[in-house]
Amino acid sequence: MTEPEQSAYRAICGQLNWICSQSRPDVSFDICQLCTKLSSATIKDVKRASKVLKKVKQDNVFIIFRKLDPPIKLLAFCDASYGNLDNGYSQGGMIIFLSDKNNKVVPIAWSAKNIKKVCRSTLTAETMILTDTIDICAWLSHILNEVVDTELGTT
Repeated sequence: MTEPEQSAYRAICGQLNWICSQSRPDVSFDICQLCTKLSSATIKDVKRASKVLKKVKQDNVFIIFRKLDPPIKLLAFCDASYGNLDNGYSQGGMIIFLSDKNNKVVPIAWSAKNIKKVCRSTLTAETMILTDTIDICAWLSHILNEVVDTELGTT
């Protein structure tokens, strides 16, 4: 692809990445895959980006922020795959919710990303994303405890 086409591809990936980070956790995996090709995209990648863009435009996604009843805790889920990206890197994803005593949940953080370190197995990839998720939960817990002046539990 020409440099202007590569630049247009990077722009689309950037816009999709912003949308994903703000309100579309459902396309995190797809966008992470697209972003691995920022400097070497092919026509196949442009078609894939177009498909994701079409999905974002067509599918209405609603994130509902419910009133939660104390006590409130953090609830986190994470997963990883070994060597599943085109460049051979492993990918991990996580989502963190606030949860109340009635098991109502509100999503507050999510991501899908390349795992920074070289992984030699699925267990290693999952351990790496788990430690990242725990770090984020500890940070969120600290911030939320200061904001609401109460202790949050984690699961």
